[in-house]
Amino acid sequence: MIVLPTYINKCINILNSSGFECFVVGGAIRDALLNREVNDYDITTNATPIEIKEAFNDFKTIETGIKHGTLTVIIDYHHIEITTYRIDGEYEDNRHPNNVVFTQSIYEDCKRRDFTINAICFHPQTGILDFFDGVKDLNNKIIRSIDNPDKRFNEDALRIIRALRFSCELDFEIEENTKKSILNNKDLLNNIAIERISDELDKIFSTSNSYKIFKEYFEVFTTIIPEFKNITNKEEVIHNLSKQSSSDIKLAIILLNIKDDALNIMNQLKLPNITKRKIKFLLNNYDIDLEDKTNIKKILNINKEFLNDLITFIKIIKPETNINKINQLHNEIIHNKEPYKLSHLDINGNDLIELGIKDFKISLTLNDILNKVIDNTLENDKEIIIEHIKKGDY
Repeated sequence: MIVLPTYINKCINILNSSGFECFVVGGAIRDALLNREVNDYDITTNATPIEIKEAFNDFKTIETGIKHGTLTVIIDYHHIEITTYRIDGEYEDNRHPNNVVFTQSIYEDCKRRDFTINAICFHPQTGILDFFDGVKDLNNKIIRSIDNPDKRFNEDALRIIRALRFSCELDFEIEENTKKSILNNKDLLNNIAIERISDELDKIFSTSNSYKIFKEYFEVFTTIIPEFKNITNKEEVIHNLSKQSSSDIKLAIILLNIKDDALNIMNQLKLPNITKRKIKFLLNNYDIDLEDKTNIKKILNINKEFLNDLITFIKIIKPETNINKINQLHNEIIHNKEPYKLSHLDINGNDLIELGIKDFKISLTLNDILNKVIDNTLENDKEIIIEHIKKGDY
C-alpha cells in the first residue's frame, strides 16, 4: 500500500478541486512499491502551466522548466515538481526535445518516458495506473525500455547510463532487447555533457553491484573513457571492485591499473577537486608500509582526513596487509597523543627566533625537528630539542 505524505495529498487535492486530473509518477512510485525510501515526488497533470499557476495562486511557484511544462510548487516547505502531460517533439541533440506539445492524455505522457518501472502512476483514490506492465517488471526485477529502446536512447542518450545505474541500485537485470540497444547505441554517449555522465558514474560506483555492470557493460565504460581499454588485468580490477568501498575508492582501484592516465581521466570526468586530491593521495601512498607506526604518523601529518580511505584502499589492493595492526597503531598514536604534526612539537617558531635561527630557515628547521621526532631519533622535549639545535647545522 502506498501512503503519500500530507503535503503531496494537499497538492493533489488542490489540483483535483480545481477540476484537473493528476497522478504521482516516476521514481517515487517505483521506490514506494519496492519499499525503498522516497525522497522526491513528481506530479503529472492535464493542467497547463498557466492553469497550474492559477490553481496554486496562494503558494509560491517557481518556473523550473516552463518551456517543457514544469513548475515547482512549494507546499509546507517542500518543493514539488508538477509537469503538464506532454508529447515530446523531435530530438536533435540526443538529450532534449526541440519542442513539446501539451496533451490531455496520461497515456501519451507515460509513453514518452524511459523505462517501464518509471512510468507507473498513482492516485490515492484510484490507485495504480500502469500502461506498460511496470509493476510486473518490478516484481521480476527487470529494467525494460518503453516501446522501441533504440528510439528511447536516440531521444536521450543519458538513458543508457541511467539504465546501468538503475540496474546497480535496484539489483535488477536489464531486459535483453534493452541490453542490445545499449551496446549498439553506446557511442551516442559522446553527445552528452560529461558532467551528467560523471554524476551517473558516481552513483553507479556508490552501489555494491557496480563490479557486475563494469564487467558486463565494459564497452560502454570504454566509450566514455577510452583509456579504460588500457587496463591490463581487468579480472583483478573487477574482483577488487566487488569489495565494499566508496565511489572514490572504486575509481582509484580502476585508475591504479592505468596510473599514467589517472590525472587525465579525472580531468576528463571533471571530478571535484576534493575527489581528485583523495584519489591522487591513494595512488601515491598505497604502497607505504602502514604496519610501521612512523609511516602512519607521516600520513597523519600529510593528510589526516584521507587515512581511513587509504587503509580501506590498502586492504583491497593488498589483502595480505595486517589491517588490525594498523588500526591498533593508529589508536595508540591518538590515545597516547604521540606527536605527528608541527603544532604537537614542544617548541615553536618564536623559540627558534630566540635561538637566532633566521626567518627563512624557521619552517625548514621545524619540519626537520618534526621528522626526527616522528622517526624517534629525537625526543619531543623542549630542552632536548634546543640542545639538538645548538649542536646542529641550523
